[in-house]
Amino acid sequence: MEAKPLFHQVCSSDFISQSWIDFTFEMNLEALWPMDLRYTLSAMWQIIAGLCRSATNFINDALTEFASEPLISYAAFTEAYLNVQIQAELEDAWQSAIDRFGRHLNIIQTIAQIDGFMTGVSTNFVGTSAITSADIPLVVYLWQTGYLLPGTNEICTCNNDLSCQMPAGVYLFNRTEALSFYNLNWIIANVTFPGIMFDCLPFLSTFASSLACFYNQSCINTILIVYSKTINTTVLNEATNTRFPPTMILKEIVEQLFVEKIFNTTSFNAYYEKCAPISCTYVYSRRFYWIYVVTTLLGLVGGLNIGLRLFVPYFIELIMILKRKLLNRNTEPQIKNCKRITVCETNTSFSLFRYSNACQIDKNFGEDQNKIN
Repeated sequence: MEAKPLFHQVCSSDFISQSWIDFTFEMNLEALWPMDLRYTLSAMWQIIAGLCRSATNFINDALTEFASEPLISYAAFTEAYLNVQIQAELEDAWQSAIDRFGRHLNIIQTIAQIDGFMTGVSTNFVGTSAITSADIPLVVYLWQTGYLLPGTNEICTCNNDLSCQMPAGVYLFNRTEALSFYNLNWIIANVTFPGIMFDCLPFLSTFASSLACFYNQSCINTILIVYSKTINTTVLNEATNTRFPPTMILKEIVEQLFVEKIFNTTSFNAYYEKCAPISCTYVYSRRFYWIYVVTTLLGLVGGLNIGLRLFVPYFIELIMILKRKLLNRNTEPQIKNCKRITVCETNTSFSLFRYSNACQIDKNFGEDQNKIN
Protein backbone atom coordinates (compact mmCIF):
# COMPACT_ATOMS: atom_id res chain seq x y z
CA MET A 1 0.00 0.00 0.00
CA GLU A 2 1.29 3.44 -0.94
CA ALA A 3 -0.42 6.71 0.01
CA LYS A 4 0.68 10.00 -1.53
CA PRO A 5 -0.91 13.37 -0.66
CA LEU A 6 -1.61 16.05 -3.23
CA PHE A 7 -1.23 19.53 -1.74
CA HIS A 8 -2.71 22.81 -2.89
CA GLN A 9 -0.67 24.32 -5.69
CA VAL A 10 0.24 27.32 -3.54
CA CYS A 11 2.61 25.09 -1.54
CA SER A 12 4.68 24.49 -4.67
CA SER A 13 4.28 27.94 -6.24
CA ASP A 14 6.76 30.76 -6.72
CA PHE A 15 5.02 32.78 -4.02
CA ILE A 16 6.44 30.75 -1.13
CA SER A 17 9.98 31.00 -2.50
CA GLN A 18 12.51 33.06 -0.62
CA SER A 19 13.03 35.27 -3.67
CA TRP A 20 9.37 36.36 -3.65
CA ILE A 21 9.40 36.88 0.13
CA ASP A 22 12.50 39.06 -0.17
CA PHE A 23 11.00 40.92 -3.12
CA THR A 24 7.86 41.89 -1.17
CA PHE A 25 9.75 42.96 1.94
CA GLU A 26 9.66 46.75 2.21
CA MET A 27 12.53 48.38 4.05
CA ASN A 28 11.23 51.96 4.24
CA LEU A 29 8.15 51.56 6.43
CA GLU A 30 8.19 55.06 7.85
CA ALA A 31 6.45 56.47 4.79
CA LEU A 32 3.62 53.88 4.80
CA TRP A 33 0.36 53.45 6.65
CA PRO A 34 0.11 50.26 8.77
CA MET A 35 -2.81 49.01 6.67
CA ASP A 36 -0.76 49.38 3.50
CA LEU A 37 -0.27 46.14 1.56
CA ARG A 38 3.49 46.63 1.52
CA TYR A 39 3.53 46.50 5.31
CA THR A 40 2.33 42.92 5.65
CA LEU A 41 2.61 41.16 2.26
CA SER A 42 6.06 39.72 2.94
CA ALA A 43 5.00 38.51 6.40
CA MET A 44 1.89 36.96 4.88
CA TRP A 45 3.92 34.81 2.50
CA GLN A 46 6.41 33.87 5.18
CA ILE A 47 3.50 32.54 7.24
CA ILE A 48 2.01 30.65 4.27
CA ALA A 49 5.38 29.07 3.47
CA GLY A 50 5.81 27.99 7.09
CA LEU A 51 2.29 26.57 7.24
CA CYS A 52 2.89 24.57 4.05
CA ARG A 53 6.01 23.01 5.56
CA SER A 54 4.25 22.23 8.84
CA ALA A 55 1.23 20.75 7.07
CA THR A 56 3.50 18.54 4.96
CA ASN A 57 5.26 17.24 8.07
CA PHE A 58 2.01 16.54 9.90
CA ILE A 59 0.41 14.66 7.02
CA ASN A 60 3.57 12.65 6.25
CA ASP A 61 3.88 11.64 9.91
CA ALA A 62 0.24 10.54 9.90
CA LEU A 63 0.73 8.46 6.74
CA THR A 64 3.89 6.87 8.14
CA GLU A 65 2.02 5.91 11.29
CA PHE A 66 -0.85 4.57 9.19
CA ALA A 67 1.47 2.44 7.05
CA SER A 68 3.07 0.89 10.14
CA GLU A 69 -0.23 -0.39 11.55
CA PRO A 70 -1.12 -4.00 10.60
CA LEU A 71 -4.36 -4.87 8.85
CA ILE A 72 -5.99 -7.73 10.75
CA SER A 73 -9.12 -9.57 9.62
CA TYR A 74 -10.72 -12.95 10.32
CA ALA A 75 -11.16 -13.59 6.60
CA ALA A 76 -9.54 -12.48 3.37
CA PHE A 77 -11.06 -9.32 1.88
CA THR A 78 -12.25 -9.00 -1.67
CA GLU A 79 -10.40 -6.48 -3.80
CA ALA A 80 -13.29 -4.01 -3.74
CA TYR A 81 -13.77 -4.28 0.02
CA LEU A 82 -10.02 -3.99 0.61
CA ASN A 83 -9.91 -0.69 -1.29
CA VAL A 84 -12.90 0.64 0.64
CA GLN A 85 -11.40 -0.41 3.97
CA ILE A 86 -8.00 1.12 3.22
CA GLN A 87 -9.58 4.37 2.02
CA ALA A 88 -11.70 4.66 5.18
CA GLU A 89 -8.72 4.13 7.47
CA LEU A 90 -6.68 6.55 5.38
CA GLU A 91 -9.29 9.27 5.84
CA ASP A 92 -9.28 8.60 9.59
CA ALA A 93 -5.51 9.11 9.67
CA TRP A 94 -5.93 12.31 7.65
CA GLN A 95 -8.56 13.62 10.08
CA SER A 96 -6.33 12.80 13.05
CA ALA A 97 -3.53 14.86 11.50
CA ILE A 98 -5.95 17.75 10.95
CA ASP A 99 -7.05 17.63 14.59
CA ARG A 100 -3.49 17.60 15.91
CA PHE A 101 -2.44 20.43 13.61
CA GLY A 102 -5.48 22.48 14.62
CA ARG A 103 -4.68 22.13 18.32
CA HIS A 104 -1.11 23.34 17.79
CA LEU A 105 -2.33 26.25 15.69
CA ASN A 106 -4.92 27.32 18.26
CA ILE A 107 -2.31 27.36 21.01
CA ILE A 108 -0.03 29.62 18.96
CA GLN A 109 -2.87 32.01 18.11
CA THR A 110 -4.06 32.20 21.71
CA ILE A 111 -0.58 32.92 23.06
CA ALA A 112 0.04 35.61 20.43
CA GLN A 113 -3.23 37.40 21.16
CA ILE A 114 -3.30 37.11 24.96
CA ASP A 115 0.34 38.08 25.50
CA GLY A 116 -0.12 41.15 23.30
CA PHE A 117 3.01 40.82 21.21
CA MET A 118 4.01 43.96 19.36
CA THR A 119 4.53 43.32 15.68
CA GLY A 120 7.66 44.49 13.94
CA VAL A 121 5.58 46.45 11.43
CA SER A 122 3.60 48.41 14.07
CA THR A 123 0.19 47.18 13.01
CA ASN A 124 -1.08 46.85 16.61
CA PHE A 125 1.22 49.23 18.52
CA VAL A 126 3.27 52.25 17.51
CA GLY A 127 6.52 52.92 19.30
CA THR A 128 8.12 56.34 19.71
CA SER A 129 11.31 57.32 21.48
CA ALA A 130 12.49 60.46 23.22
CA ILE A 131 15.70 61.57 24.90
CA THR A 132 14.99 62.84 28.43
CA SER A 133 18.32 63.25 30.19
CA ALA A 134 21.86 62.03 30.27
CA ASP A 135 21.04 59.40 32.89
CA ILE A 136 18.10 58.04 30.88
CA PRO A 137 19.09 58.73 27.29
CA LEU A 138 16.15 57.00 25.61
CA VAL A 139 12.51 56.44 26.55
CA VAL A 140 10.23 54.35 24.37
CA TYR A 141 6.51 55.06 24.36
CA LEU A 142 3.97 52.56 23.03
CA TRP A 143 0.70 53.75 21.56
CA GLN A 144 -2.06 51.32 20.75
CA THR A 145 -3.17 51.54 17.16
CA GLY A 146 -6.77 52.56 16.52
CA TYR A 147 -8.79 52.45 13.33
CA LEU A 148 -12.06 54.15 12.56
CA LEU A 149 -13.45 51.65 10.09
CA PRO A 150 -15.25 52.89 6.97
CA GLY A 151 -18.93 53.65 7.49
CA THR A 152 -18.75 53.41 11.31
CA ASN A 153 -18.30 55.77 14.25
CA GLU A 154 -16.60 53.26 16.53
CA ILE A 155 -12.87 53.06 16.98
CA CYS A 156 -11.37 49.59 16.75
CA THR A 157 -8.18 49.19 18.78
CA CYS A 158 -5.93 46.18 18.45
CA ASN A 159 -5.25 46.17 22.19
CA ASN A 160 -8.89 45.89 23.22
CA ASP A 161 -10.61 44.33 20.20
CA LEU A 162 -7.75 42.01 19.14
CA SER A 163 -8.98 42.12 15.54
CA CYS A 164 -9.64 45.12 13.27
CA GLN A 165 -10.17 43.52 9.90
CA MET A 166 -10.31 45.61 6.72
CA PRO A 167 -9.29 45.33 3.05
CA ALA A 168 -5.60 45.88 2.39
CA GLY A 169 -4.58 48.49 -0.15
CA VAL A 170 -1.94 50.94 -1.21
CA TYR A 171 -2.12 54.34 0.53
CA LEU A 172 -0.03 57.11 -0.99
CA PHE A 173 -0.08 59.38 2.04
CA ASN A 174 2.51 60.89 4.30
CA ARG A 175 3.04 58.64 7.32
CA THR A 176 3.48 61.64 9.64
CA GLU A 177 -0.14 62.75 9.25
CA ALA A 178 -1.16 60.37 12.04
CA LEU A 179 0.59 58.67 14.91
CA SER A 180 -1.62 55.80 16.05
CA PHE A 181 -5.18 56.65 15.04
CA TYR A 182 -6.38 56.24 11.47
CA ASN A 183 -9.75 57.45 10.26
CA LEU A 184 -10.52 55.30 7.25
CA ASN A 185 -13.52 57.43 6.38
CA TRP A 186 -11.17 60.00 4.92
CA ILE A 187 -8.00 57.94 4.46
CA ILE A 188 -8.91 56.21 1.22
CA ALA A 189 -6.81 53.54 -0.46
CA ASN A 190 -5.53 54.41 -3.91
CA VAL A 191 -5.44 50.75 -4.96
CA THR A 192 -7.12 47.69 -3.42
CA PHE A 193 -6.44 44.02 -4.10
CA PRO A 194 -9.16 41.37 -4.23
CA GLY A 195 -9.06 38.95 -1.33
CA ILE A 196 -6.11 40.47 0.55
CA MET A 197 -7.09 41.64 4.03
CA PHE A 198 -5.41 43.60 6.80
CA ASP A 199 -5.66 42.91 10.54
CA CYS A 200 -3.85 43.68 13.77
CA LEU A 201 -1.52 40.67 13.61
CA PRO A 202 0.08 39.22 10.46
CA PHE A 203 -1.36 35.74 11.02
CA LEU A 204 -4.85 37.25 11.37
CA SER A 205 -4.32 39.08 8.07
CA THR A 206 -3.17 35.85 6.45
CA PHE A 207 -6.09 33.74 7.69
CA ALA A 208 -8.64 36.36 6.64
CA SER A 209 -7.20 36.68 3.12
CA SER A 210 -7.81 34.58 0.04
CA LEU A 211 -5.58 33.76 -2.91
CA ALA A 212 -7.87 35.37 -5.49
CA CYS A 213 -5.34 38.06 -6.43
CA PHE A 214 -2.61 35.50 -7.05
CA TYR A 215 -4.71 33.69 -9.66
CA ASN A 216 -4.93 36.94 -11.65
CA GLN A 217 -2.00 38.17 -13.71
CA SER A 218 -3.38 41.73 -13.77
CA CYS A 219 -3.43 41.80 -9.97
CA ILE A 220 0.17 40.57 -9.84
CA ASN A 221 1.19 43.22 -12.36
CA THR A 222 -0.35 45.89 -10.13
CA ILE A 223 1.69 44.62 -7.17
CA LEU A 224 4.85 44.75 -9.27
CA ILE A 225 4.08 48.34 -10.28
CA VAL A 226 3.56 49.33 -6.64
CA TYR A 227 6.96 47.93 -5.68
CA SER A 228 8.61 49.55 -8.70
CA LYS A 229 10.60 46.36 -9.19
CA THR A 230 10.34 43.29 -11.37
CA ILE A 231 10.53 39.59 -10.67
CA ASN A 232 9.66 36.55 -12.73
CA THR A 233 6.75 34.73 -11.14
CA THR A 234 3.93 32.50 -12.33
CA VAL A 235 0.37 33.01 -11.15
CA LEU A 236 -1.68 30.18 -9.72
CA ASN A 237 -3.47 28.10 -12.34
CA GLU A 238 -7.21 28.61 -12.07
CA ALA A 239 -7.85 25.69 -14.45
CA THR A 240 -6.31 23.21 -12.01
CA ASN A 241 -8.83 20.84 -10.51
CA THR A 242 -9.10 21.79 -6.84
CA ARG A 243 -11.55 21.51 -3.99
CA PHE A 244 -10.48 24.94 -2.73
CA PRO A 245 -11.97 27.77 -4.83
CA PRO A 246 -9.84 30.92 -5.30
CA THR A 247 -12.13 32.97 -3.05
CA MET A 248 -11.85 30.59 -0.09
CA ILE A 249 -10.05 32.21 2.84
CA LEU A 250 -6.70 30.76 3.80
CA LYS A 251 -7.89 29.77 7.27
CA GLU A 252 -10.19 27.13 5.76
CA ILE A 253 -7.43 25.85 3.47
CA VAL A 254 -4.95 25.67 6.35
CA GLU A 255 -7.46 23.76 8.50
CA GLN A 256 -7.44 21.05 5.81
CA LEU A 257 -3.61 20.96 5.81
CA PHE A 258 -3.61 22.26 2.20
CA VAL A 259 -4.43 18.69 1.10
CA GLU A 260 -6.42 18.34 -2.09
CA LYS A 261 -6.53 14.55 -2.07
CA ILE A 262 -4.61 11.52 -0.86
CA PHE A 263 -3.95 8.98 -3.59
CA ASN A 264 -4.06 5.40 -2.43
CA THR A 265 -2.32 2.64 -4.39
CA THR A 266 -3.16 -0.78 -2.97
CA SER A 267 -1.90 -4.02 -4.52
CA PHE A 268 -4.46 -6.74 -4.00
CA ASN A 269 -2.01 -9.42 -5.16
CA ALA A 270 0.56 -8.30 -2.60
CA TYR A 271 -2.11 -8.28 0.11
CA TYR A 272 -3.31 -11.76 -0.82
CA GLU A 273 0.22 -13.19 -0.90
CA LYS A 274 0.99 -11.59 2.44
CA CYS A 275 -2.10 -13.02 4.10
CA ALA A 276 -1.75 -16.44 2.39
CA PRO A 277 -5.14 -17.88 3.47
CA ILE A 278 -5.27 -21.66 3.96
CA SER A 279 -8.72 -22.07 2.44
CA CYS A 280 -11.34 -19.92 0.76
CA THR A 281 -15.10 -20.26 0.51
CA TYR A 282 -17.57 -18.39 -1.56
CA VAL A 283 -21.33 -18.18 -1.95
CA TYR A 284 -22.92 -17.91 -5.36
CA SER A 285 -26.36 -16.35 -5.13
CA ARG A 286 -28.84 -16.28 -7.96
CA ARG A 287 -32.57 -16.10 -8.48
CA PHE A 288 -34.39 -19.41 -9.11
CA TYR A 289 -36.11 -19.83 -12.48
CA TRP A 290 -39.42 -21.72 -12.69
CA ILE A 291 -37.87 -24.41 -14.88
CA TYR A 292 -35.19 -24.98 -12.27
CA VAL A 293 -37.81 -25.18 -9.49
CA VAL A 294 -39.98 -27.71 -11.41
CA THR A 295 -37.06 -29.96 -12.30
CA THR A 296 -35.81 -29.82 -8.71
CA LEU A 297 -39.23 -30.89 -7.34
CA LEU A 298 -39.53 -33.72 -9.88
CA GLY A 299 -36.09 -34.91 -8.94
CA LEU A 300 -37.01 -34.91 -5.26
CA VAL A 301 -40.23 -36.88 -5.91
CA GLY A 302 -38.40 -39.45 -8.04
CA GLY A 303 -35.67 -39.88 -5.48
CA LEU A 304 -38.21 -40.24 -2.66
CA ASN A 305 -40.13 -42.91 -4.64
CA ILE A 306 -37.03 -45.03 -5.21
CA GLY A 307 -35.93 -44.62 -1.61
CA LEU A 308 -39.28 -45.77 -0.23
CA ARG A 309 -39.34 -48.83 -2.52
CA LEU A 310 -35.98 -49.92 -1.18
CA PHE A 311 -36.54 -49.09 2.45
CA VAL A 312 -40.22 -49.93 3.19
CA PRO A 313 -40.01 -53.78 2.76
CA TYR A 314 -37.14 -54.02 5.21
CA PHE A 315 -38.92 -51.74 7.62
CA ILE A 316 -42.12 -53.84 7.53
CA GLU A 317 -40.14 -57.06 8.00
CA LEU A 318 -38.43 -55.58 11.04
CA ILE A 319 -41.78 -54.63 12.55
CA MET A 320 -43.13 -58.18 12.03
CA ILE A 321 -40.10 -59.75 13.70
CA LEU A 322 -40.49 -57.52 16.72
CA LYS A 323 -44.21 -58.30 16.89
CA ARG A 324 -43.66 -62.10 16.85
CA LYS A 325 -41.09 -61.91 19.60
CA LEU A 326 -43.47 -59.87 21.71
CA LEU A 327 -46.33 -62.40 21.27
CA ASN A 328 -44.13 -65.40 22.13
CA ARG A 329 -42.99 -63.74 25.32
CA ASN A 330 -46.59 -63.17 26.50
CA THR A 331 -47.73 -66.87 25.94
CA GLU A 332 -44.94 -68.62 27.95
CA PRO A 333 -46.12 -70.06 31.45
CA GLN A 334 -44.71 -68.24 34.40
CA ILE A 335 -44.61 -69.69 37.92
CA LYS A 336 -44.10 -67.04 40.47
CA ASN A 337 -44.80 -68.86 43.85
CA CYS A 338 -45.42 -72.47 44.67
CA LYS A 339 -46.56 -73.49 48.19
CA ARG A 340 -47.63 -76.82 49.65
CA ILE A 341 -49.00 -77.25 53.16
CA THR A 342 -49.38 -80.53 55.04
CA VAL A 343 -51.67 -80.68 58.06
CA CYS A 344 -51.11 -83.39 60.67
CA GLU A 345 -53.72 -83.88 63.31
CA THR A 346 -53.17 -85.37 66.79
CA ASN A 347 -55.45 -85.78 69.72
CA THR A 348 -55.10 -82.32 71.14
CA SER A 349 -52.88 -80.32 68.74
CA PHE A 350 -51.84 -79.96 65.18
CA SER A 351 -48.61 -78.98 63.45
CA LEU A 352 -47.77 -77.26 60.24
CA PHE A 353 -44.68 -78.45 58.44
CA ARG A 354 -42.83 -77.08 55.46
CA TYR A 355 -42.91 -79.33 52.48
CA SER A 356 -39.39 -80.00 51.32
CA ASN A 357 -40.25 -79.77 47.64
CA ALA A 358 -41.99 -76.39 47.84
CA CYS A 359 -40.84 -73.84 45.25
CA GLN A 360 -41.13 -70.91 47.58
CA ILE A 361 -42.71 -70.58 51.07
CA ASP A 362 -43.78 -67.31 52.38
CA LYS A 363 -41.43 -66.12 55.10
CA ASN A 364 -44.17 -64.82 57.39
CA PHE A 365 -46.08 -68.10 57.15
CA GLY A 366 -43.04 -70.04 58.38
CA GLU A 367 -42.54 -67.68 61.28
CA ASP A 368 -46.20 -68.14 62.34
CA GLN A 369 -45.78 -71.92 62.22
CA ASN A 370 -42.81 -71.85 64.55
CA LYS A 371 -44.79 -69.80 67.02
CA ILE A 372 -47.63 -72.37 67.02
CA ASN A 373 -45.20 -75.24 67.55
